[in-house]
This record gives sequence, structure tokens and C-alpha cells, in this order.
Amino acid sequence: TYLMKAMRKEKEGEHVGEGRRIANAICNRRAEYQQIVLQEYLAYKVLNLLTDLSLRVRLLQIVYADPGQDFASPPRYAFLIEHKKRAGKRIGMEAVVTTGTRVEELDGAQLNLTSVFQYLIGNTDFSPIAAAPGDDCCHNYILFRKNAAKITPIPYDFDQSGFVDAPYAVPNPNFRMRTVRQRLYRGRCVNNRHVGESLQRLRDRREDIEAMLNAQPGLEEGARQDLVRFVDEFYAIAADPGRVERLILKRCI
Repeated sequence: TYLMKAMRKEKEGEHVGEGRRIANAICNRRAEYQQIVLQEYLAYKVLNLLTDLSLRVRLLQIVYADPGQDFASPPRYAFLIEHKKRAGKRIGMEAVVTTGTRVEELDGAQLNLTSVFQYLIGNTDFSPIAAAPGDDCCHNYILFRKNAAKITPIPYDFDQSGFVDAPYAVPNPNFRMRTVRQRLYRGRCVNNRHVGESLQRLRDRREDIEAMLNAQPGLEEGARQDLVRFVDEFYAIAADPGRVERLILKRCI
């Protein structure tokens, strides 16, 4: 019922069987990659603080053993991601299987909240309406629906974000960004009326978010300070109406 994610430099393959997805877990031994796992885990936890309409995660440590060679690795961080079937049951919806959708079909408030969240973590590697070539819709979003209601989009996979800042992460060349640490708002203009509400939700959760970052076991102090600083930069924008207008409302697509 969960997807296990353990970070490696290349994208992990995914296999489906008996109601669960299991990611290939080939971990890089460098300590830096252990911090990346923790940082992406925390990105999911931030979204969990903002809304129950998100995928839950569970942190764990894995020991890789080879009984034939009497070998066992030191414990390494990984995390489990809630499977869409389990998430759908929890939120009372079913996952939507489609090749694509339209913005008008999506719940505007939920889409905007997740768009502002993506801006908070500095992520542009997603599309809530289209799939990557060869994949089901949508790119790093799962769509859920109950009966004829609007579709609820839930994002996942944040390792290309500035919040995680993985060494292999590169910005989309179409966006003319020098680094994934630059923020670029990718929310939809039709949902600009929800921006104020979304920003307020994040303001209301600021203390909880920063307390969580500061309390995370295993996170090195340098990484912790970097995350808090990156989050604080977002809140400085959110507190300035002029910057909200210039960097969010006028940057919508």
C-alpha cells in the first residue's frame, strides 16, 4: 500500500504488483544523498501540514544485506509514500485514469494551494493537466475524483525542487532558470482569486513548518539551516503585496 523511495542519482524505475508500487532502491553511499532523502520527505510533510488532500509518507531506515557474502550496509534513510488506492480510500475518492485533462476540470482551490506549495519548495517539474511522454496523466500529479465533482489534483515527487536541491536536479531549459534554487510560479491565472487564501494557509502553518524542520532527526545542521532560510525567503515574498503581485499573480500561466 506504500511506495518505497530511496534516492539514487538516476531516476528509479517503478513496478506495479498486487496493489502496491515498489521503487527500485539503489542508494548512493554518500552522506549527501541521505540528506536529500530527508529533505524530500520533509517536502511531503510540509504539504501534509497544509492539507489532508496530500500523500502521506513514512520515514524508515534500511539495511542492505547480502547473506551470501555476510555483508550488511549501515542503515540508510528511505521513505514510504502512500499508494493512490490507499489515499483514495482515505479521502473518499477514486484515482482518475486519463491521458490528459483541462484546468477547468480541476478543483481551483486545491490546484492553487498545491501551486503555491510548489512555489514554496521551488519546484517546476510538474503538470496537473498533461503527462510526460509515455506516462499516464499527469506529470507528478495524481488526479482523484468523487462521482461528478471537480477533479482533485495531488502532487508528488519533489526531488527536482530547490527545497531538496539534489546535485542531479536541473531546471527546465524552457524556463531560463540558472538553478533549481530559483523560484518560478507555475499556477494558473484562472485560479488567481484563490492566491490570497492559499498564502494565508501557508502563513497559518509557518510556525509548524519551521518547528518540523528544526526537529527532524538525522538532518545535518547545515542542511537544516539551508531549508529554514529557503522557506523564510518564500515567507518574505508572501508578506510583501508588491512581490506577490509581481512574482506570483503576474507570473501565472
